Amino acid sequence: MFNPDEYMFKSLEYRCSIRLNEEMDTLTDDRISPTDPPTEPGAAPLAPLGSRFLRVWFGQTVSTVGSALSGVGVAVFVYLETGSEAWLGVLAALGALPFVLVGPFLGIVDRFPKRSVMIGADVFAAIGPAFALVMALTDRLEVWHLAVAAVLGGIGTAVQGTASMAAVPSLVESEAIGRANGLAQLGPAIAIVIGPLLATPLVAWWGIEAVLWADFGTFVFGMVLTLI
Repeated sequence: MFNPDEYMFKSLEYRCSIRLNEEMDTLTDDRISPTDPPTEPGAAPLAPLGSRFLRVWFGQTVSTVGSALSGVGVAVFVYLETGSEAWLGVLAALGALPFVLVGPFLGIVDRFPKRSVMIGADVFAAIGPAFALVMALTDRLEVWHLAVAAVLGGIGTAVQGTASMAAVPSLVESEAIGRANGLAQLGPAIAIVIGPLLATPLVAWWGIEAVLWADFGTFVFGMVLTLI
């Protein structure tokens, strides 16, 4: 049976419900705008590494690539010239020997300005390939010249690598040290991959002089980027 009072009550309830939904929609639109960027609780922007760190890191990484390139290129050249596996072993041992001999004393690096140590290490390491390059350009290059260059380069590379790692906290903010250390570890890994890929074609196409020029040039490049 039709009840007018019940009908009026339900009609009023329905209109109130519609009005309430409209008010809620308006309130929601005011609080959340489609143009507002989404936020995640707890998210924080990454601390920048800074141009100074990236410049030093790139220069020292290029320098390390040159060292790896030289190590493989010299080994290929010596084997092609002498056909001696013994000389390959000697050169490999001499290249690693500086890391063993200098390793116990690398803690002294912390007592000196890291920038000066990196620059000095690059200069010292460049003496080896420069000496061998002069011998090659004057047609007087012998295997023992390359052995001496390997020792000098190894000493410089060992000191330079330690100094660059120790310099990380002074080049970036404390919040970025983890990322900076990750990049510092990535540099030698890049050198291990790229160096051998470039070494053999350089020796095959342009001879040992190209390898020595690349080694010397990358040392200078790393030194310049550390200076500026």
